[in-house]
Amino acid sequence: MPLNQLQVGPVPASDGTPVTARGGKAGEAIVQELHGRYYEQTYRGNVFSASNQATVSVGVGLSTTVATLSLSNDSGSGKNLALLNASYAFATAPAAAAVVFLAGQFNAGTNVTHTTAVTVRSNFLNTSAQAVGKVDTVATLPTVPVVFDPLVSIEAASAITPPVVSKEYAGSIIIPPGGYVVIQGNAAAAGFCSFTWEENNQ
Repeated sequence: MPLNQLQVGPVPASDGTPVTARGGKAGEAIVQELHGRYYEQTYRGNVFSASNQATVSVGVGLSTTVATLSLSNDSGSGKNLALLNASYAFATAPAAAAVVFLAGQFNAGTNVTHTTAVTVRSNFLNTSAQAVGKVDTVATLPTVPVVFDPLVSIEAASAITPPVVSKEYAGSIIIPPGGYVVIQGNAAAAGFCSFTWEENNQ
């Protein structure tokens, strides 16, 4: 049987033996992940994370002034940032009923003004991989962002359940050169934020 055909049922083989791909009775290909979902890209030094190390304040409403956490990709980086995960944890109760959301925007001509940078780390610990993505707790965006996705909703100032939200995007939001995302909200609060992303050549 040619190697580019599927074999229905188990494919018996020992290490080092080329085999045909395995198929199901409807002609579908059968595959199984060997490692964790992001192992390959992390192993190759393409996955990075950053988080504020002290509480930051969520501003009130969409704004070009970042006081929480922003992830940006400067023009000319030559790479796309694929957002894998965003997280937010309340450190204090919000001033009123609140929604914390992921917002973003794109500006081809003006980069984000980086004021207070956060250290970006490779998710392959103790490696020298360098990210092009930049993360700030204080920054100025060139354009007012738009809401992409609500992360968490709090019904009253005294209620902070759930206190932590972590949302997987799995690359469904891509930040090209000139793009940026930020965590903002509609009521004053304080907390911790984080981003995890994958970097790939354009």
